[in-house]
Amino acid sequence: ASAQETPANPESAPPGGGPPAPADESSTALPPPPQAQAGDTWVNPVDGGVYVYVPAGEYAIGSEATGASPREGPEHSVSVDGFWIQQTEITNEQYAECVQDGACSAPDSERWSDGELDTDFADHPVANVSWQQAQDYAAWVGGRLPTEVEWEIACRGPDQNLYPWGELPPSPDLSNYEDAVEDTVPVGSYPDGAAPSGALDMAGNVWEWTSSLDMDY
Repeated sequence: ASAQETPANPESAPPGGGPPAPADESSTALPPPPQAQAGDTWVNPVDGGVYVYVPAGEYAIGSEATGASPREGPEHSVSVDGFWIQQTEITNEQYAECVQDGACSAPDSERWSDGELDTDFADHPVANVSWQQAQDYAAWVGGRLPTEVEWEIACRGPDQNLYPWGELPPSPDLSNYEDAVEDTVPVGSYPDGAAPSGALDMAGNVWEWTSSLDMDY
C-alpha cells in the first residue's frame, strides 16, 4: 500500500477521526491556503508534493450498484469540510527523503536494500509500507492520512462516479489495473484517468491507506 496524505487543518479535526497528526519537528511545512476553490493546487515545501482542493459540501458515498460488495452500502449523504489531498501517490523518492531525515523507516520492499532506494524506481509509488509508516510520512510533511470519506469524495466527485474518470470501464489508457503492466508505473502516468478533484492514480497502480477503521458503514 502507498500513502496519499491530506494536510492537517489546524482549525478543525478531520471528519470521523481524531485530532490532526502533529508534524515532526524537522518538518517545515506551511499550512495550505485556508480559502480555496475546486481546481486550486498547492505545493508542499517539505517534499514538493502537489495537492488539489476538494470543496466543502454534501456528497453521496457508498454504492449499491450491481457487482458492488455489500460492505459498500448503503448509499448515503455526508457533509464534509473542504480539504486538500495530494494529487498523486507518494513516490519512492519522496519517501526516501523522510527516511534520510530519520522520520520514517524504510519499507519492506525489494526496491529498497539496507534502507537505500533503487533509483530506477524513484518516481514509482512507494509500496509495502504499513499503516503506521504511512502515518509517519504524513506527519513528517505536516499532514495526516485522509479519512475513507475524504478519499472516496476525492475519487468519485460530486456526481458519485463509478470510476474516478466516470462510467467507462477501465482501459490501459485510464489505469494500471489487473496486472496489465505487471508492475507499478510512475505516478501520474494516466492523466486521462483523473478524478473530478484532479487527483490521479485513485484507481490502479497500488492500494492506498486511509485513517479510517476497516468496518461497515
